[in-house]
Amino acid sequence: MTTAELRTLLGEVLGVSVDQIHGGLAFGEFSKWDSIAHIELMLVLEERLGIEIAAEQIVELTTVPALESFVAAYDVSLTSREPGHAS
Repeated sequence: MTTAELRTLLGEVLGVSVDQIHGGLAFGEFSKWDSIAHIELMLVLEERLGIEIAAEQIVELTTVPALESFVAAYDVSLTSREPGHAS
């Protein structure tokens, strides 16, 4: 998953333009990134990456840089896991 794909996903989950997603963005600093949106983001990441994110990781993945580092470990394109696409 690339940085651009992650930022696009963040924009989709938060309901904002990708232009509003930047490297300094963190949970709670942006009104739309609240606890419910954070859980939704984690669920979407689990689905798209084909993994289970541990509770300990969920509480640590609260900044764009932390999310970027986390998803960089997975060699998966977001589009390859979207429903209706062959993997």
